[in-house]
Amino acid sequence: MGWHGSTGVDPWNAIRAVGRIVPASQIRWHEPMPYSPVSAPLFEMHRVDGLPVLLVRGTRANRLHWATAVARAAAVSAIDVRVPDREHHIAMVNKQHEPDQWSATRRRMIDEQIRRRGPCDPRVIEAMMSVPRERFVPANVKDAAYQDRALPIGHGQTISQPFIVAYMTDKLSVTHDDRVLEIGTGTGYQTAILATLAKHVFTVERIAALHERAATNLTKLNLANITMSVGDGTLGLAEYAPYDRILTTAAAPSVPGPLADQLVDGGVLVIPVGGPAEQTIVRVIRKGRRTVETPMLACRFVKLIGREGWPGGKT
Repeated sequence: MGWHGSTGVDPWNAIRAVGRIVPASQIRWHEPMPYSPVSAPLFEMHRVDGLPVLLVRGTRANRLHWATAVARAAAVSAIDVRVPDREHHIAMVNKQHEPDQWSATRRRMIDEQIRRRGPCDPRVIEAMMSVPRERFVPANVKDAAYQDRALPIGHGQTISQPFIVAYMTDKLSVTHDDRVLEIGTGTGYQTAILATLAKHVFTVERIAALHERAATNLTKLNLANITMSVGDGTLGLAEYAPYDRILTTAAAPSVPGPLADQLVDGGVLVIPVGGPAEQTIVRVIRKGRRTVETPMLACRFVKLIGREGWPGGKT
């Protein structure tokens, strides 16, 4: 067992030894874990398969507090405290294969590219800090993963610059209980950001090769609240509708009707809209049978190809 304590005991020595946060249900414990409902968090150090593990128990608010603290201190690669397992545990497992350079680079990206450009939901900041962007870009541009620009990912597609990912996610206003539809999975980076914030993410990619690459990337992060599909994203994903939030990662000439139709009343869609060369990020809110569109920010995206978007392209 090794170490345990309550809030009266400083857990930081243990916390410094851990990194990636995962649901305790995904950990193969060497022995059954006791549980007693306490209002203050309880910390226990264990070794699982030779790795140090810090177990945190207590109320949701306390677990979230410590998860956030660890995320800031250790630059963790994933956070999942939305759906605790039946014993109300989260486990923080020693991170592996993540060079220190990425942690520092990720922090610098947050400070210089996002915070300096204006207010952003702290939950979005935490998500951007927790998801390792370098794992979602091709090897030949990995060193540029955190630069303030979009990067090519093959098949004529790009991964948006970090600021745009943060901006669009912030304007989507995702809550813990939301079901989110993403149009344009790409390599899965935006998907991972959304999955750390929402109850469940449904994502559609037109290009099968990118879908497969994203599936591999997301599996490595142990994100279990994602449903992936291949198809025409301009048509949405009717079989799982309606959605609380919809985000589109490519630009349409106008707001596709099926996407607006698949929103719940009061739901939000964030989408780039405009011509082939220049567009505007638009926030769309459904109000009964009508929608209200608010232009937000000038941008430039690849085309959203499909029956309700731009013509052309292959699946």
